[in-house]
Amino acid sequence: MGKKFHIVLVVLIVIAVVFGFWLWHQNKSFTNFSEAHGPGSISDGVITFSYSQDFRLASNQEQILVSSYIPPCDQDFNYCLYYFKDTYKDTNFESAGLRIKKRDNFTNELDCLNNLSNGYVNMESVLIDNGDYLISRFGPLGSAAAGHYTNGEIYRLWHQDICYEFEVKIGESQFANYPDGAIKLFTNQDRNWMKNQLMNMLAGATLNNTGKKLQLP
Repeated sequence: MGKKFHIVLVVLIVIAVVFGFWLWHQNKSFTNFSEAHGPGSISDGVITFSYSQDFRLASNQEQILVSSYIPPCDQDFNYCLYYFKDTYKDTNFESAGLRIKKRDNFTNELDCLNNLSNGYVNMESVLIDNGDYLISRFGPLGSAAAGHYTNGEIYRLWHQDICYEFEVKIGESQFANYPDGAIKLFTNQDRNWMKNQLMNMLAGATLNNTGKKLQLP
């Protein structure tokens, strides 16, 4: 009886350790995040993002509380900061978001900063060396299908031997496909305002070790 008890106890301890490691691994990417009625923030101890009440935080597609043909962030992300308000609900605007992803498959700065590998071919990057970190930009990027299209950019940050990927994206539907008077046009002014919100969140990111904001290429 005593031997069996010890075997069961050892098995339970092993299961607890494995589960604890898995839980830590699931949450190590970004911790200490909060979402409130006012501005919130997310941080992994290396970089911190802040966002306004116009945006919401999601860690998977099921948590995105807006319905659109084009999701504000592609499937693979650690966090998605997506536009939540219904300001443009009667226009051809669909979605907007900032996708945040740690690219663990890139283990050196050369691959991180130059290898887009998101289905784009022959896309060259613009690089900035800021001393404390390296950051590159790919874009403008776009896609279209069945009367819907996107515009955006992808940024890669190499800092403290970590490769981060950030994508800003705005999704729209073709205004010409609607009957006259059915909706209003999501104008260039609207688009520029939305892009500025996304870019301000990205450029406002803080490197924890220096307290500096990101300088974007």
